[in-house]
Amino acid sequence: MSGARRAASAFALAIALGAGAVSGVFVARTLSQRAFEQSGRTVNGWMVNDRYGRFGDDHLLRTAAALNMLGANWAEESLYFYAARDGDGRALDGRSNYVLHFARNSLPPANAFWSLTIVGADDLMLTENEIGRYAIGDRTKGVVRNEDGSLDIYIQHNQPEAGASNWLPCPARPFHVILRLYEPGKDALKGSWEPPRIMRRDTLA
Repeated sequence: MSGARRAASAFALAIALGAGAVSGVFVARTLSQRAFEQSGRTVNGWMVNDRYGRFGDDHLLRTAAALNMLGANWAEESLYFYAARDGDGRALDGRSNYVLHFARNSLPPANAFWSLTIVGADDLMLTENEIGRYAIGDRTKGVVRNEDGSLDIYIQHNQPEAGASNWLPCPARPFHVILRLYEPGKDALKGSWEPPRIMRRDTLA
């Protein structure tokens, strides 16, 4: 075989191996994402899984957790509720405005603390915002309760008319929401407490 043919064959092999690797990564990520979405239960549009940290020989779920919930603890230490859609099943999108309403007697049951975080749908990373707020929860200063003791958290890209006290900024594109309960109460661990639906307040998206 001539030098030119050997070079062409080597090049073709490299292309084939590269294409195979890319295809393999794509398939692996697809399977892992499917495992993540199907491994737990869905509650009011939120996915929750109490198997994090206890993967056993379920390597696909271990990979899914590493991709989506890196550093996840056992459920007794922290419980994670993950939402990619609103209460009506539509993908969360920062071109719309949302509200998360907790009734007075139905705030997240956490013996340590709880927090709500926004991440981009494409990279699962925090996104910059004008007030530098990347989470809101029971430790956030200035959060205002309603007269009846309930709590409204406004999830939107632009500051709501009510001001920034209860505002969790989101990017002007698709995003996901993570509700974390640290040292969750028994009601959360047993499943008798459920987070409320994220409700869209307009029809922009």
